[in-house]
Amino acid sequence: MQDLVEKAGLSDQIEVDSAGIISYHSGELADPRARRVLADHDIDYLGDARKITEEDFEADYLIGMSKEHVDELGWAKPRGTQPKIHLLLEFADDAFGQEVEDPYYAGGFDKTYELVEAGCKGLLEHIIQEHHLTQNQSKS
Repeated sequence: MQDLVEKAGLSDQIEVDSAGIISYHSGELADPRARRVLADHDIDYLGDARKITEEDFEADYLIGMSKEHVDELGWAKPRGTQPKIHLLLEFADDAFGQEVEDPYYAGGFDKTYELVEAGCKGLLEHIIQEHHLTQNQSKS
């Protein structure tokens, strides 16, 4: 998502962050298989994993990969916060289905990239339209 935001010239208007529901991999780099797929698409990613915090619920959007993630985000939402919680693939073509399966055990990192990219492109378009953002010069 960050790569798409940067290429759209919207980094000054959209902040992207990533966090997990559990802290199992906190402090670790992304899986080497995921980093390989990102590198294959000329995307540098060196972020490390972290668990979601109360502060994250101040965001405009919280995006889950699965229905379970969306449910857990809804249950964990602190009182007084109003983030829009969605499944990522709600923003992709219907042909992609509903959830992004975790490739950690089963593999399929290339397919996961395709799904996440499709969802992120749709999400970015949604954000641009909903918030009437103007794209700066494209770097693509």
